[in-house]
Amino acid sequence: EVGDLSYFKRLLTRYNRTMLFPLAMQYFNTGMRTAVILAIQDLFNSKYHVDPGKATLWLSYINLTWAPKLIFGIITDTVPIFGSTKRSYVFLMGMIQFITLMLVACIDWQDVGPVVWLTVVYSIASAFTSVTCEGLMVIEARKDRKTGSEDL
Repeated sequence: EVGDLSYFKRLLTRYNRTMLFPLAMQYFNTGMRTAVILAIQDLFNSKYHVDPGKATLWLSYINLTWAPKLIFGIITDTVPIFGSTKRSYVFLMGMIQFITLMLVACIDWQDVGPVVWLTVVYSIASAFTSVTCEGLMVIEARKDRKTGSEDL
């Protein structure tokens, strides 16, 4: 059972610890993505007074970036960055997410356009990170063929 302390000990002994942390952070990040989208919706409404139809259109662009996850997976499997095909993507895309959200939060944009584009870039980086962590999870799950996919 997940709440059992022995479950976490088993995870730490069977799997690569340097993979478990990014995996846990990505699941947290994916959960927080909902909060980011809600904050962007509020920003559209309260600061920029965007028409609900336009806001919905822009949010669909933002969410559409998750559609080509298969292509992102192929890229992260075949195109290495700094000699690594997975871990470099997790770091690079995490930094892109951080930078884009900091730009949205810290700069008082007078126009909504940069906010939309920065959020699209954030969403692309988030999808890349998600698919990369899923690939790392598959690699790690193969270490324990009996319960690996259930554990992770």
